[in-house]
Amino acid sequence: MNSDPWLKHLNSGHDDGNRIERFMEKESKISEARVRIVGLAGEPGDVVIGHPWLLHSAATNCGQEPRFMLLQRIRFEPNRSRVEEEKGQASRPAQET
Repeated sequence: MNSDPWLKHLNSGHDDGNRIERFMEKESKISEARVRIVGLAGEPGDVVIGHPWLLHSAATNCGQEPRFMLLQRIRFEPNRSRVEEEKGQASRPAQET
């Protein structure tokens, strides 16, 4: 996390009065990647799909009900159908005649 000055400052928690502007309103670059902090808010039952390397953190739960998060890896295999996946069988491409 401290390999880049932008990440190092983000991780420090130091508030110089312009954290919102620096991290949420302005875009920066780390190597060739454009980076900016964005907020995400949802309603009960919402589903969020994200990349496993997505940097994230949890906000304080201000509600009365506990919050839960389920992580599930989704693997895309274009040569397998759902039925074959459930049976544990490999998909075979159609043969030309």
